[in-house]
Amino acid sequence: RMDPPKFLIQASEAQSMAEAASLTLPELLPTLVSAAQTLARPPISNYRVAAVGLGSSGRIFFLQEVRGAGDVEILVTSHSTQQFSPLSRFLPHSFGPSDLQHLDSPLLLEPHHNALTLPQHVALPPHKLKLPALDAANKSHAPYSASPSGVALLDSLGNVFQGSYVESAAFNPSLGPLQAALVAFVAGGGHDYHRIVDAVLVEKDAAAIKQEDTARLLLQSISPNCHLTTFLCHSQPHSDQLNFSL
Repeated sequence: RMDPPKFLIQASEAQSMAEAASLTLPELLPTLVSAAQTLARPPISNYRVAAVGLGSSGRIFFLQEVRGAGDVEILVTSHSTQQFSPLSRFLPHSFGPSDLQHLDSPLLLEPHHNALTLPQHVALPPHKLKLPALDAANKSHAPYSASPSGVALLDSLGNVFQGSYVESAAFNPSLGPLQAALVAFVAGGGHDYHRIVDAVLVEKDAAAIKQEDTARLLLQSISPNCHLTTFLCHSQPHSDQLNFSL
């Protein structure tokens, strides 16, 4: 039992939970789906959907993009047989990043550094969000549009949450940097969007995909008093890359 439910269960805790229930770790997963559903936020449909995954590290978490997805086994809890099946059974004709980008390009969860920097004449703002937003932009996964961007949010307690723009091989499900930062806010225990008081967006100058208008519209809807500042960055020549450690 998780009290309260959370997005990540460390390996030691997962093992203890399995032993307490006299279950193996794979057998434990279906018992956690109902708890995971309580973390969903479906304000329109009110239909809570959750997926629980077991990593090779022994940690339990929501499923995310992984290499070797053909080796992943899925259990659909509403199915009468209650047996794990390979992902290829549900997606027999897979289509992913390897079909569109160079094999050496990093996947979403692999390390990124987009070699982005801010113009020297841009003065530091009085808040602390500019460099975290730049760091998020440098971690952005935008191999198709080459339009990386990042957002940093500040809440009323002084906590900072980062979000990077991420693209899908299917294009349409791409996640904007503000939405990604809001995911970090919720996963970090945030409940009331009105507690978000400041935001910084860093995006690439002359990018094919711009995020500012969408970010302003969304913030105006969920946290009208939040102030958004946008900074334009550019690519640093490969011979003179800058590394930021924040």
